[in-house]
Amino acid sequence: MRKITIYLLMALCFGLAPMLSAQNYNLVWQDEFDDVIGPDWVFETGMNYMGWGNNELQYYRRENAHVENGNLVITAKRENFGGAQYTSARMKTQGRKSFKFGKIEARIALPSGQGLWPAFWMLGSNITSVSWPACGEIDIMERVNNDLRTYGTIHWPDENGDVVSYGDGVGVSDPGQYHVYAIEWDTDSIKWFVDGQQFHEADISNGINGTGVFQNEFFIILNMAVGGDWPGFDVDHSKLPAEMLVDYVRVYQKGDDNDNTNALQIEAESYLHSNDVQKEACSEGGENVGYINKGSWMAYPGINFPSSGNYLIEYRVASAVNGGRFSSDLEAGKTVLGELSVPNTGGWQNWTTISQTVNVNAGTYQFGLYSISGGWNINWIKITKLGNARAAQTMNSALIVADDDISQEIRVYPNPFTEYVSVNFEGGTANLILQDMLGTVIFTKSGVSADESVDLSGLKSGMYFLTIEQGGKSTVKQLVKE
Repeated sequence: MRKITIYLLMALCFGLAPMLSAQNYNLVWQDEFDDVIGPDWVFETGMNYMGWGNNELQYYRRENAHVENGNLVITAKRENFGGAQYTSARMKTQGRKSFKFGKIEARIALPSGQGLWPAFWMLGSNITSVSWPACGEIDIMERVNNDLRTYGTIHWPDENGDVVSYGDGVGVSDPGQYHVYAIEWDTDSIKWFVDGQQFHEADISNGINGTGVFQNEFFIILNMAVGGDWPGFDVDHSKLPAEMLVDYVRVYQKGDDNDNTNALQIEAESYLHSNDVQKEACSEGGENVGYINKGSWMAYPGINFPSSGNYLIEYRVASAVNGGRFSSDLEAGKTVLGELSVPNTGGWQNWTTISQTVNVNAGTYQFGLYSISGGWNINWIKITKLGNARAAQTMNSALIVADDDISQEIRVYPNPFTEYVSVNFEGGTANLILQDMLGTVIFTKSGVSADESVDLSGLKSGMYFLTIEQGGKSTVKQLVKE
């Protein structure tokens, strides 16, 4: 975001390069902005020294950022506040989340207008001790005014302490539509992408030309400036208020970015959505999730399985009672990974690890946990690529009944559904009981014949549990209403 008018052209060739290369990246952090702005953001306010070093014209306020329709909305306004004629917002993960290497991306729709300067960028976490530019700066995306180009740039000091900048831009004909802006950053290079197309690369191997600053941790910044040295000081008031829309920010890292393992560890308290759970201090450090009851659940979106195959999923759990039981799933129950029992570990903070092995198709999913019976705590979930394992259960295939002493095939289709479902079973009739995620009974029907259509069109979108009772036995099936 800090602009110096020196652009050092290194001996690199760039342009529209091949599509974003396939890498074994694991999602390590994200904010999807579904309901609120996540807890890892800190807001900077005021006008700062020399308009944040760029003679910007706005006063940054927390009030200029909110979540609406699944987007972070940063709004630049024409209003007098704190001695400025404009306001906007600037937010960062400094002190909360910092990253060294990986793929950092955001899906953003940008406003147009003379004087506007939206940005998605990073600063070195040591800025408080060494200041700028010694901390280094990585600009993932910047755009000014009505320019049909966005820019990626790095800034750092050379051996003499002089500021060096190296960047390039790429044409984006419709910046008002959503595009994914990203970098891939490792020990040797930083590469810039728009919608998976590489357009720029910087060599940082062996600290060439003083680029060793990019071997440190950086934090993320989102902001929209009004005016300044780069966009100029003429502002088109007819374009205000202007909105920068951010669908999500995600950070992926390879197994060897920060460690030597292939495991992705998910902190249990990092759920995006949940029901009837609480966070508490953990004896192993940080927080764990506790006070879990029957029907409690947690959802973790954006969990990436980089290749199809077998995975070990471990759960760090504790229980001071007779344990509990939970199921894990993908995409709100569309794929059930299986059930596990939590043993009595002798205390709510006496931890043990239980595990399951599953087979998952490559992709990025919402990973979920659903508590079948309560009385257990969870600290973390760890996913590791493995060899042979049993196949995951897809929700529209044969299901294992809930009672442990019976095994029969029950098929409920279609699933997900929009209006009607049918239950396929062998012989006689069945009774159906439908419950929501809280365990509330919302529908019952007796004497249902095999393959009989049941009207569930009045349900809201979401996940439900259908109990099929037949011959004194019962089967529980998760349903997804689109």
